[in-house]
Amino acid sequence: MEQRDMNAISAMIGDFSSHLNSVEEKLQLLRERVSILSQTLLKQNDRLNKEISDLKTDVSNVRNENDKLKDVIDHIVLESGNFARKDELMNVQRYMKLFEPLNFMSQEEVIKFVEKMIEDKKHGKINIVEDE
Repeated sequence: MEQRDMNAISAMIGDFSSHLNSVEEKLQLLRERVSILSQTLLKQNDRLNKEISDLKTDVSNVRNENDKLKDVIDHIVLESGNFARKDELMNVQRYMKLFEPLNFMSQEEVIKFVEKMIEDKKHGKINIVEDE
């Protein structure tokens, strides 16, 4: 073989070696990127799984609260039958106006009134007729 052929082969091997090194570096960079992406995806997967778990817990809590509210509403509806209706309250109000409890005398006022009447009778200011 000639020197020229040897130089050409040597140059081709050098070129090939250079390209091979470049491809190996790119392959290494791709492996690192894939590794980083894998780690990122695993972290996101864990985070999403936790969020899903939290959401399931929240949904369960909301359902429980909803059930409790339904029970309370059912209880209120049942008890509402025992509430006074507007017309019933109006009747009570009419009776209260008829009795006018504020115009009645207290026991203490009656005692004072009777004592005053007795005092007035003693002094002759009033004449009380007794029924026989």
